[in-house]
Amino acid sequence: MYEVLIEDKAVKQLKKVPLPERKTLIHKIKQLQIGFRLRVGDYRILFTKDDPAKEIKVYIIARRDDVYSM
Repeated sequence: MYEVLIEDKAVKQLKKVPLPERKTLIHKIKQLQIGFRLRVGDYRILFTKDDPAKEIKVYIIARRDDVYSM
């Protein structure tokens, strides 16, 4: 099982998301321990996976339209 790490920038972005959507995002982020693709409604969660360290680092949480322009 992988450890999921969330960078400070992603935490700040998550705090800006409305509460009902935020709860869904957090639930999906926790599922990253067993899966590696993540799309939640209009949001995208970008992350890297480090196999040797068994870590997943979340670095961006943003709306689909904005995520790839960051």
